[in-house]
Amino acid sequence: MLAARDVRVTIVGAGPVACLVAIELRKRSFEVSLYERGSDVRLATGARGHSFNLTLTRRGLTSLDEHIVDMLYRNGVVLPQRVIHHVDGTTSCQPYGTDPDLHHLLSIPRSLLHEMLLDEAEKAGARLNFGFECIGVEPASGSATFVDGGAGIVRTSADLLIGCDGANSIVRHEMFRRGAQMRISQDYVADGFVEIRIPALTGGGHALLDAARDPERPRHPRHGLHIWPRGEFMLLAQPNVDGSYTAGLWMPMVGGDDGEGGERLGWDRVRTPQDVRALFEEHFPDVVDLASSYADDVLQWSPAPLKTVRCDPYHHGRTVLIGDSAHTLVPFFGQGINCSFEDVRTFFALFDRNLAETGSGTGSETGTGTGHDAAAALAATLPAYTEWRRPAGDTIADLSLAMASELKDRSGDVAFQTRKKLEKELHLRHPRLYVPLYHAVAFTDTPYQDAVARHERHRAVLDELCARHDPAGEAELIIAAYAEAIGRADPGSGPVPAPAPDSGSGRSDGRAAGIGHLVPAPRAEQRPGGIHGTTGTGLHLDPAQQKELLDVVTSRLMDFHEDLSKGNHPAWYRVAAAEPPRAEQRAPRTGTAVATLLDEIFDSALPDGMMHPHPGFMAHVPSGGLFQGAVGEFVARSLNRFAGAWAAAPGFARLEANVIDWFCSLMGYGEGSFGYLTTGGSIANFMALRCALERLPEHQHHRAAVYVSEQGHFSVAKAERLAGIGAGGHRSVPTDGAYRMDLVALRETIERDLRYGTPPACVVATAGTTNTGAVDDLRAVAELCREYGVWFHVDACFGGFFRLTRRGRVLLDGIEEADSIAVDAHKSLFLPHGSSALLVRDKGTLKQAFAIPDAAYIPELSQDDDRPDFMDYGPELTREFRGLTAWLPIKMHGINAFERCLDDKLDLAEDLAVRLAGVEGIDIVSRGEPHLPTVAFRVRANNVSDTDDTDDAAEAARLTERACELICSRGNIYVATSELPREGHVIRACIMHHQTDAGVIDQFVEDVRWALHRLGEE
Repeated sequence: MLAARDVRVTIVGAGPVACLVAIELRKRSFEVSLYERGSDVRLATGARGHSFNLTLTRRGLTSLDEHIVDMLYRNGVVLPQRVIHHVDGTTSCQPYGTDPDLHHLLSIPRSLLHEMLLDEAEKAGARLNFGFECIGVEPASGSATFVDGGAGIVRTSADLLIGCDGANSIVRHEMFRRGAQMRISQDYVADGFVEIRIPALTGGGHALLDAARDPERPRHPRHGLHIWPRGEFMLLAQPNVDGSYTAGLWMPMVGGDDGEGGERLGWDRVRTPQDVRALFEEHFPDVVDLASSYADDVLQWSPAPLKTVRCDPYHHGRTVLIGDSAHTLVPFFGQGINCSFEDVRTFFALFDRNLAETGSGTGSETGTGTGHDAAAALAATLPAYTEWRRPAGDTIADLSLAMASELKDRSGDVAFQTRKKLEKELHLRHPRLYVPLYHAVAFTDTPYQDAVARHERHRAVLDELCARHDPAGEAELIIAAYAEAIGRADPGSGPVPAPAPDSGSGRSDGRAAGIGHLVPAPRAEQRPGGIHGTTGTGLHLDPAQQKELLDVVTSRLMDFHEDLSKGNHPAWYRVAAAEPPRAEQRAPRTGTAVATLLDEIFDSALPDGMMHPHPGFMAHVPSGGLFQGAVGEFVARSLNRFAGAWAAAPGFARLEANVIDWFCSLMGYGEGSFGYLTTGGSIANFMALRCALERLPEHQHHRAAVYVSEQGHFSVAKAERLAGIGAGGHRSVPTDGAYRMDLVALRETIERDLRYGTPPACVVATAGTTNTGAVDDLRAVAELCREYGVWFHVDACFGGFFRLTRRGRVLLDGIEEADSIAVDAHKSLFLPHGSSALLVRDKGTLKQAFAIPDAAYIPELSQDDDRPDFMDYGPELTREFRGLTAWLPIKMHGINAFERCLDDKLDLAEDLAVRLAGVEGIDIVSRGEPHLPTVAFRVRANNVSDTDDTDDAAEAARLTERACELICSRGNIYVATSELPREGHVIRACIMHHQTDAGVIDQFVEDVRWALHRLGEE
C-alpha cells in the first residue's frame, strides 16, 4: 500500500488561504505543490496595488497555529472598537464587545500575513511554484494545466486538486464547465475602492490615535477601525505597527442624482487631483493634513470593483474549492479571511474524523494512515465539506452586503448607536440569552447560519420591546422584559462564549482547538416514499413508477456520459489498487431509496479502477461499449422473452439468427454456416474445441492435442480444461520475427504427436494477438490443417471484424477456410461487453456437439434447421435473448459506418507508431504491413537501442514500467505493459474505442514526452 506521503495534492494559488491549506496538509504527510501565477511576494518591491488590511477575529485566528498567532499579534494592531468620524468633526467610539482583550479585531497588512504563511508552508515542506498560470482543470481526475513564465506547458496530476485561486477562480470555472452541475451567481455591487496611505507622524506614532481615546481612561488611548460614514460612500482606516494607516475610500462606481435634488458622488465624477481634493476637503477634512499624497493615491489605481460570488457545490470529482474561490465576499464585515480560514479548519476537522473512521481497526492515526485511508477519507470529506460550508458561505455573503449600509450610513446615526449600546448591555447582563449578531459572527465559532437564525428570533422580541419603550430612557425595563420573555421561551438560548485566550489556537497534533462543533454528526439515512424511497413489500411497479424509475436512471446515465465526453473522468482511477470495496455479507432486509442506490453506483463504485468506456483507454483490447448496443440489451432484458427455443419467440429467434448470418457473411462464410452468440471469446473458444473433439473417438478426447502460438490468448488453455482435454494436451508453438505462428514448428509438432500416438484435435490460429496485434498466416494454416485432417479454429476475438476493411481483408486472408471462428463484437464492433460469437462453416457441427435429444417436456422443439432452437447449438438452455445488442446498432447505422470507424483506428495506430518513432529515447516494436491497431514500444536504457546486455535490459524494463506509470498518472490515457520474447518489457497501446480520435493520439504523444521528461528528472 502507498504511504500517506504518496498521496499528492495540487493547490492552485499560493495566497494566505492556500498556504494555510498546505501547512495543514503537510502536518498530515501529504505531498503538496502550490502553483501561483504571480511572483513571490516576499521578493516584491515597488507599488502595492489594491491590498486593504485584513482584520482577523477569533473565528479566523483559531485556525492558525499558536506561534503564527503570536507573530501576528506582534506585527498587527488590536482594534477593540470602531471610531466614528462624524460630519460635524466630532468622533465617537463603539466598542465591539464587553471585553477588549477578547472582543477585538486584529489588523494586519495582507502582505505581512501572506509572507508569514508562505514561510510556514515552505518550512513545512510544501513545494511553491511561482509564475505558473492555470489554464485548464480536469476536476474529475484532479489534473491541471499551467503555463509557466517561459510559456511552457506544465500538466499536473494529483489525488486532490484544491482551488484557492480567488474570486476569479479558473478552478471554479472549469468545475462548472466540466460537469459539476454547479450553480454559480456573481453579483457586482455598486461600490469600488482605492487604497490610501496615511503615514506615521514625523516623530513616530499614529496620527489618528487621539481620536480613539477612551473617555473613561483618557491617558490610555485605544486603537480602532476608523470610519467616516457619509451615506453612499465612506472612508475606512486601519493602523499598522509602524505608525501608518492603511485607508480605503469606498464609493459607487457611477454617481448621479440622489433623488432629493442633490448629487450622488461616484468614481466617474472623481477624475482629477482637483476633484479628489474637493472631495476630501468637504467630507474628510481631518485627513487632508495627515495624508499629503492622498490625491495621488486615489488616482494611482482604477477603483477595484467589488462582487459577491456564490456557488454550489464546492467540490466535484477530486477537486474542491476553499476560500474566495468558493465564496467571494464584499469586505464590509471583515469576514473574508476569517470565513476562509474557517473553511480550512472545517475541512481538516472533517478529514481527521473520516480518516479515523476509515482507519478504524487498522491502527492508523492522523498522518500515518495508508494512502488508501487518506484517499478514502478525502473522498468522504469533499461532499461533507460542501454540505457544511456552503450555507455558511451564503450567509456571510448576505451579512457582508448588509453591513455596507450599516458602516456607510447607520454607524453615525444616534438612534442606531443607542440601540447598539442597549444590545451590548443586554449581552453583558445575560450573555447566554442575547448575543449581538456582530459578536456572534466575529467572536464565536457558531456557524454563521445558526448565528443569524438565532439572532432573527431574538431580535424580533427586542424589536417589539423597543417599539413599546424608549431604548434611551427605559433600557432597564426593556432588558428585564427581554430576559423574562426569552428565558421562559428559550432557556438554553445563545452560543457558548468564545474560549479564553490561553485555550490555545493550535495543537501539536495538527488539530485545531475548539473545532468539535464544526464536524457534523453522521446523519441517519432518510428514506422518502415513492419510487425514490422504499417500494414497500411488493415487487410490482405500475407503469407510472416504471417511467419514474427510468427517468431517474436515465438522468444519471446522461450525466455520466456528458461528464465522460467532457473529459471529467480519467482513463483510470488510482484508488482501485488500494483496497477492494467493502463486503456485504448479508442481503438487506428492507429497501433503500433509488437515489441513494444510484449514488452508490455512480459516486462510489464507478470512480474506481479502469474506465473502459474512456476514449483514452488503450490497455488490453478495449471495448467501446456503444450506447445503442446497451439500449438494445435493455430492451431485450425488459421484454424478457426466451429465445432458446424457436417456438417460444419466433420473431426474436429470427432476429438473433439474422445477426449470426451477418457475422458469418462478414467472415466470408457461405451457405450452411451458422453460429451461436456468447458472452465472450473464452466461451466461444471452448465451444470450438468441443466441436473439434467430435471428430475424434470419445476415448481419445482427454489425450488430444491443441496447437496455439506462444502469443495466443490464455483463454485457449482454459477452454481446453473446460472441454476435458488433459493438462498435457496444450502445445505452445513458437513464433517468427513478426510474432506469427511458425508453420515449420507447427508441422514438426504435429508430426511428433502423430509418431507418439497423440491425436491432433485442433489448431488455433490467432487473428490479432493481444501483445502486438499480429495475425497468423491463416491461409497457410488452413492448408496444413487440411493436409492432416485437423480442425482449424481461428481466435479472431481481436481482429475478426477488421475483415470489413480493405486492409483487414488482406490481413485476414484465409479466415473463410477455418472450420470455426471466435469473434468479439464488443471489441471490433465496439459493442458493450458480453457480445461475442462462435461461427462455424458447417452448421451441423454445432448441433452435433451440443444437442441433447428427447427433451420430452418441451414438445415444441423444432426439427427444422431453418428454425433453430438455440439450446441445441450451444452449452446453455435458459439464457437471455442476445441478438438485439448487435442488431439495433447495425440496423441503425448500417455496416458501412462500422467499416469507416475500423479504418480510422488503423490510421490512428499508424500515425501513433510514426510519431512515437520520432520521440528520442523510444523504440517501437516492428509492425508488419498491414497490421491491427496495436503499437508496442519501450524506453531505451542509456539511449541504447540494443538491450542484449543484461544490465541494460533490466534498466530498460525499469524505465519502461516507470514511464507507463507516469503516462497513466495524468488520467488522459491508460495503457499497460507486457513482455515480449525479444524486446522484453514493453508498453502496448491498442486503439479500439470508437471515440478515440486524433486529439486523443495528440494527448498520448504529449503524455509520453512528459513522462520521458519526468524520467530524466528522476
